[in-house]
Amino acid sequence: VMFGILNVLVGIFVQSTNSIAELDRDFVIQQAMERNAAVISQLSELFQAVDIDGSGTITWKELESHLQDETVKAYFGVLEIDVSEAKNLFTLLDVDESGAVSIEEFCEGCMRVKGSAKSIDLATLLYESKRMHVALHDFMTETNAQMDNIQAILKQNNNHRHSLHSLTARRTSGSAVV
Repeated sequence: VMFGILNVLVGIFVQSTNSIAELDRDFVIQQAMERNAAVISQLSELFQAVDIDGSGTITWKELESHLQDETVKAYFGVLEIDVSEAKNLFTLLDVDESGAVSIEEFCEGCMRVKGSAKSIDLATLLYESKRMHVALHDFMTETNAQMDNIQAILKQNNNHRHSLHSLTARRTSGSAVV
């Protein structure tokens, strides 16, 4: 009987612990989502402050003109982004090299560079680098093969031209003898 009561108590304890853990996990997830929403809201406010002409995009000139503003410095500080790296950040965000960055590109890009690099970011860079290396190697191999073909054609044309020149020279000297 005592063993049965202990078993029921242990069961109740385990069930309570699981319920608390589930609530704790949900709370942590909710907190993370709220923090991300707050950061995106701050980024949107920063973007609006920098977008002087109200075009819905910011240029490097617009961003640069605000870099000495203490509010902008504070925004970047909260995002763990060094203001001295603003030009590099803008270049990274301006993927299409249009000279302007939309609010979506700005917010998404700043969220990605916020804080230190994550393992997945580094793995992605390594993957992209390897992929580009393979593509470049394939391109160079194809280019070398085409260059070899061009050189062979040029050599063949040069030999043919030399043969024609020799033949023409013999005919010319043969007709002069007659």
